[in-house]
Amino acid sequence: MSHEPASPTLDAETIRFLEESGEIRELRAGDPIIQRGETGTAFFVVLSGKVEVRLVGDDGKAIPLRQLGTGSFFGEMSILTGEPVSADVVAVEAATLLAYPRERFPIAMGECEPLRHLVIASMASNLRDSSDEVWNLEQQAEALKELLDSSTRSGEIVAESAKM
Repeated sequence: MSHEPASPTLDAETIRFLEESGEIRELRAGDPIIQRGETGTAFFVVLSGKVEVRLVGDDGKAIPLRQLGTGSFFGEMSILTGEPVSADVVAVEAATLLAYPRERFPIAMGECEPLRHLVIASMASNLRDSSDEVWNLEQQAEALKELLDSSTRSGEIVAESAKM
């Protein structure tokens, strides 16, 4: 998580627009917000505090994907695609969230141009990041395969540079 780019954030005017039909939720550290596999019910904006997007395995082990702070948002993918939520989101410190209702989100996207542009740009960035991550994993898998293949050969494994 240390090399992740800054998450896009909503400006004050867009947040005021969303507050007109949204609901404020106060959370304590450790409070779950959404869980992978459930139906997305809201578009969330972090008004204060921090939340963490994570994947949780069957063994309970959590893999943190990203931390989101003030002005950041989440929940749009499930609303826009109709698919279940793809990751858990948990408050990592006391946080105040704005929950904008699922059924009003398409209206907000139509009426609020800054929201529309930021959500689309964020989703495009996430897709690019995912593509980069898949490429990096493929390269690591190939390197590991080469290492494993070379370790099954007979003889010593010694670098073949002129200095060696």
